[in-house]
Amino acid sequence: MEATGVYWLPLYGVLENAGLEVRVVNGQQTRNLPGRKTDMADSQWGATLHMCGLLHAGFVPPADPRRLQDYLRLRADHVAVAASCVQLMQKALERMNIKLHDVISSLAGVSGIAVVRAIIAGERSPEGLVALCAVQIRRKKVSHSGRPLR
Repeated sequence: MEATGVYWLPLYGVLENAGLEVRVVNGQQTRNLPGRKTDMADSQWGATLHMCGLLHAGFVPPADPRRLQDYLRLRADHVAVAASCVQLMQKALERMNIKLHDVISSLAGVSGIAVVRAIIAGERSPEGLVALCAVQIRRKKVSHSGRPLR
């Protein structure tokens, strides 16, 4: 079987579960000669090369590590999408002239989410928004600016 994108994965799993020994090869190994413009001719050519021992099987990890790999890739995709959403929120706040990043280092933290929810709910007073921040943030900002935050 030729490895083309991710299309071979479901078929590989079915054949593997059926107890067949499946070999996945790089498509470059079968395309050395011109001709074979159909899938049928291409598969026959691949079978001929395999019978002559000219195709080398690529490494495909066993089912459990593949499943873990799929979960890790999915998690990485979710983290990337979440980071993109946070960046879009920061951009929207910046366009509304709300400089929240000057006060809170992480918009996705507890204080950042509380402030954003309050803004969405209609809170506009700086004192009310500051009161939603964690004590550590208020203390740190007081020490840097010299004037107390309420």
